[in-house]
Amino acid sequence: MKLKTSYHIKSMVALVVVTMLFSCNTTGSNQVALNVDDKSPLSIIYDVDGIYTKSGTIKFNLKAPKIIDYSKRNFPFREFPEGINLDLYADDGTKSNIIADYAVIYTNSGLIDLKGNVTYTTSKKQVLTTSQLYYDQTRSWVFTDHSFNFKSPAGEEGAGTALDSDKDFNSPSVLNSSGLLFVDANQ
Repeated sequence: MKLKTSYHIKSMVALVVVTMLFSCNTTGSNQVALNVDDKSPLSIIYDVDGIYTKSGTIKFNLKAPKIIDYSKRNFPFREFPEGINLDLYADDGTKSNIIADYAVIYTNSGLIDLKGNVTYTTSKKQVLTTSQLYYDQTRSWVFTDHSFNFKSPAGEEGAGTALDSDKDFNSPSVLNSSGLLFVDANQ
């Protein structure tokens, strides 16, 4: 009886192994992907406070309640549907800050699209407010085609309907501008 039971167990194990071997398909035609939809996010991250460094130097500090990562798409991006607070550090250690209600960072182009109550404060404490602002990380450039307001620590105020400038407002191009500027009479 013991010999017969052992024989049945060995036969069943052999049958399972043979079935498993022949059920494998190396061509991949019957393989099923777990996530076929390339429109779904790769990940969703909550309560982010991340610091990016390059060669030991802090380049930016990103804070956001939620990031949705679509980096597996043909045109990859990261969405910040609940807002963003981004500190940008220059090589000399000075800091600029951007706050917005919503943002999208396009990975391949380095462009950041910021929307809703956007406040951009430069390292010189100049403040730009607008409803939408684009920040080009590659060129360190800001631009908007929405109405904006500008204030400097010296009390200068300005407004316009479009702005195109380097990140420190050293060479701004403004459309339909108005405002109060101080001019040094000695120069």
